[in-house]
Amino acid sequence: MLLSAVVWLYSKNLLYTALASVILVVYLLKDLWTGYVRSDARRLWLDIGRDLGRFNPNTSIDLQFANGTAVHDSPSLFVQANKPTLLVFPPSAETLEQMNGN
Repeated sequence: MLLSAVVWLYSKNLLYTALASVILVVYLLKDLWTGYVRSDARRLWLDIGRDLGRFNPNTSIDLQFANGTAVHDSPSLFVQANKPTLLVFPPSAETLEQMNGN
């Protein structure tokens, strides 16, 4: 916008005004590109954005799971049906007799 104003001034043959505007624009752009990048205001703006992003249900996976909008498939364990069952502690009386050979 600032550069277009300079071009407009130059096209209207206001050369000295355009030259003064160029100096002002260069100073302002240099200040914005170097000063604002490291400023506390920018850092605060970014921190507020990160904090608010945590509570956005469209971007927070924690909120999506809490709301029930994100779900996952239950894990498949790849257990074969013909394998022997595992021993459960404490074993039943029948299992104890089988293990002791009685």
